[in-house]
Amino acid sequence: MAGTTGVFNGSNLGVYFDGVLIALGKSHTLNINADEMDVTSKDSALWGEFRPVVKHWDISCDHLMKLDGTNNVDALTDKLIAGTSVALKFSTKHSGGSTHGDNYWYGTAYVVSISMNAAQNEPASFTANFKGTSTLTNATRT
Repeated sequence: MAGTTGVFNGSNLGVYFDGVLIALGKSHTLNINADEMDVTSKDSALWGEFRPVVKHWDISCDHLMKLDGTNNVDALTDKLIAGTSVALKFSTKHSGGSTHGDNYWYGTAYVVSISMNAAQNEPASFTANFKGTSTLTNATRT
């Protein structure tokens, strides 16, 4: 978050699905990984060597359940069942924390799992997991 200074408050980050913030977020995780190719040889002086090859990313998020609005658990479930990709963005929220110069990440992904939880006398919640199917791009808010 280049534009924001000091310790950054995680409450200012959110996951956007098809351009709209998924409401009532509690936590969000962006994972970026690279598979490894072993290139150790007799010339490696007994040290293992590797090169990164296929890169992949995923996002998981926990939210309180909201049934009204456009980007809710029902919409995500519909995308999962239909096998339709979504445009995702991991970013500072547009209101209450968005700063000129902040970085954000975006790409196309599929909803790969949804888990809904409803304990007695507690707010209903859901967890959604997305797996990227395109390049994850880093950009700067202007």
